[in-house]
Amino acid sequence: MERLWNLGALAGAVVWFAFMLAWSGAAVQPFVFVHQLVTVGPLVIVPLTLAHVIPDKAWGRALFGAWALGAVCTAVAVRMPPGVAAALVAGVWVIVTGLMAAVGVARASARARAGVLMKQLPELCLDAGLIYIPVGAIWLVADRAAYGLMGFPALIVVLTAAHFHFAGFAAPVIAGLTGRWLDTPGRVWKLSALAAIAGPPVVAIGITTSPWMEVAGSTALAIGMGLLALLMIFVVGKRRGGIVRVLLSVAGLAILATMLLACLFAVGEYIGFQAISIPVMIATHGVANVFGFSVLGLVAYALDPPAPSP
Repeated sequence: MERLWNLGALAGAVVWFAFMLAWSGAAVQPFVFVHQLVTVGPLVIVPLTLAHVIPDKAWGRALFGAWALGAVCTAVAVRMPPGVAAALVAGVWVIVTGLMAAVGVARASARARAGVLMKQLPELCLDAGLIYIPVGAIWLVADRAAYGLMGFPALIVVLTAAHFHFAGFAAPVIAGLTGRWLDTPGRVWKLSALAAIAGPPVVAIGITTSPWMEVAGSTALAIGMGLLALLMIFVVGKRRGGIVRVLLSVAGLAILATMLLACLFAVGEYIGFQAISIPVMIATHGVANVFGFSVLGLVAYALDPPAPSP
C-alpha cells in the first residue's frame, strides 16, 4: 500500500505540472499563483502522508481511489471560474478529507482507549494533520464559490485554505515522522510536536480574532518548527546520510526561513507596519513552505520510511 501511495504522489506531481503548463497559456485569474501552490497539497503532499498511515486493506485501496478523484477534482476546480459549479467540484475534496479526518479520529481514539494517546505522540501528530486538513478543504470550497467565509476578503479565504493544507497538515505530519525516527524522543522534539499540533489553529484563530494571538501563535509555531528543523538536520539527517540527509537538511533550512518570515509578518500586522507584503510572503514563505519543507521533507521520509511508534 505504501508503494501505491508513493506512486500516486508521483502521478499527482505529473498532473500538477500538466496543469501548470496549461495555466501558463491561460488568461490571468485572481490569486492564480496561490491556487497553483494549494493544489500541490491534494496532488502530492496528501498521498506522501497517507503512505505512512493507511494499512493494506480493502478500505485503504478504496480511499486511494477516493483520493485520486478528489485531488483531480481540486485541480480542475481551481481552473474553473468561481461559482456554484466550481464549488461543487471542489466539494469532492471536502468529502475525501472528511474520510481522512475519520481515519485520524479512529487512530487517536484507539490509542486513547489503550491509554497510550500521549505516549505515542508521533502518531498524534499524524492524526492532527489528518483532522485539520478538512478545514483547508472547506475554505477552498468557499474560495471557489467566491464566498467571503466569516466575512473575510477573497485573498484571506484562499490563504486560509493554503494554511491548513501545509502549516496545518504537512507540518504536524513531518513532526510526527521525525518523532518516529528518534529512538527516544526528548523534550526538544516534544516541544516541536506540541507546537506543530497547537500552532496552526492558534494562528488561524488569531487572524480571525486578535493580532496578539496571531503573534503568539506564530511565535510558538516558529520556535517549534525551528527546533524540528534542527532535529531534521543534525539528528535524523545525520543518522540516515546520503540523499535523505540532503533532503532533510534543505527541508529544515526552508522551514527556518519560512518561520522567520511568518514572525516578521505577524509582528508587522500587530504594530500596524507591514514589513513584508502579502505578495512577497506568497512568493517566499509560500514557495519555501510548499516545496522546500513539505515536498522535500516528505520525499525524504518516503525514501527511508520510519516505522510506526511501538
